[in-house]
Amino acid sequence: MVVATASGVAWLAWRYSHVDRVGFADGVLAEEADGQPQNFLLVGSDSRAFVEDPREREAYGTEAEVGAPHADTILLARTFPADDRIAIVSFPRDLWVELAGAGGEGRINQAIEGGESRLVETITAEFGIPIHHFVQIDFRGFKGLVDAVGGVDVHFASPVRDWDPEKNLSPTGLLIETPGCVRLNGDVALAYVRSRHFQRLVEGTWQADPTGDLNRITRQQDFLRRTLRRVLSRQLLDPRRAARVLSAAEDYVRLDDTMSYGDVMSFGSQFRSLSPESLETYSLPTRPGRTSGGADVLYLDASAAEPVLDVFRGKTDRPAVLLPGSVRLRVVDATGRKGELNATAFRLAAAGFNVAGFGTADQRSRATVIRYGPGQAPKADLLADQLRARPVLDEDPTLAGVDVVLELGRDFRGVTEPVASAATTAPPGAAGGGGAATTVAPPAAVPPAEEC
Repeated sequence: MVVATASGVAWLAWRYSHVDRVGFADGVLAEEADGQPQNFLLVGSDSRAFVEDPREREAYGTEAEVGAPHADTILLARTFPADDRIAIVSFPRDLWVELAGAGGEGRINQAIEGGESRLVETITAEFGIPIHHFVQIDFRGFKGLVDAVGGVDVHFASPVRDWDPEKNLSPTGLLIETPGCVRLNGDVALAYVRSRHFQRLVEGTWQADPTGDLNRITRQQDFLRRTLRRVLSRQLLDPRRAARVLSAAEDYVRLDDTMSYGDVMSFGSQFRSLSPESLETYSLPTRPGRTSGGADVLYLDASAAEPVLDVFRGKTDRPAVLLPGSVRLRVVDATGRKGELNATAFRLAAAGFNVAGFGTADQRSRATVIRYGPGQAPKADLLADQLRARPVLDEDPTLAGVDVVLELGRDFRGVTEPVASAATTAPPGAAGGGGAATTVAPPAAVPPAEEC
């Protein structure tokens, strides 16, 4: 038995050695210390190098059609081995930054065009965050890993689809027609996390998600949490069950060349008992803007982002303030004004709030109201501080699924603009009023309304 187990581990180590590696120059990756927190940069590449047959060309396009690969998804995961906890923050692909290595300014997802080192160096220089390890996966690898764990369960409160009204087609093919718990295979999971024209069927009408790429980040973080739970429940960290995962990773995953098989097994051992609820997700507060060249991008609200960034810089284990990302809210429009719902939901999502739903009221209302569940008064106050006019706050003991509901009345005057700091690369005239919240509270993970 011992010989068989040793042989199995040796075989897995051999398979692991065939996973593609990325070399970094000395000093690009931070040195790791045993048992101490580490930052893992997880990058989803939109490379079409794997496209071969007509079906794949129709679904994804070719590199000749879409251009050089970009970083479709950028997640930073910080591990806390001492208390079995992981913190994750996402960088919006349209975040405007100074690219490292004389790359000039650009969207953060462009950094990888200059190589993996440029992306790592950009994040380190722009945000002061050390990167210890690097993991990159492309579309085919993502699908393979989801299939390797037997699919991932996601709850849908209503039918959803991906639909581009301008082209009158579904770019990803996503269509979930039956609400409830659905087990997503690799193809559907990829469509779900990539959808940029996400719609929900509400009262017989397809409603577009007004938060766009910011909601996409929320979906990706939630899907990662669900995948982690699936891995742990299936005991796929056991070497006997790891073969399928390694097989899927062998051709479509790239790792930094300092990450050994022992590191991976040690990581799995440390987090074998990790509860998925110990996965804390954060959002970077941003605001929409336009570059001097006319490109629509997102600018970081540098001062508001400091409490989040400090977690990944190693300055604190948890923020000492109540962050917008811990507020799960639904926005309901009762103004009757065209575009009000979409504009409000987008600005709140850009400020870091977790906009988990939206809709239109049956009747118009004069007063704007924030309804909040039991114990959620601080979150209601934080949301109220983000509005130009103070709304009515009303505790609702029946509220479920979200922390607060913002009902937009005819007296609604919009969302405040964040104050641009010296570190913000916004164009002149883009700054406005607004203040930072200082309510002391531990951060919260962002669970969906329903679990499967």
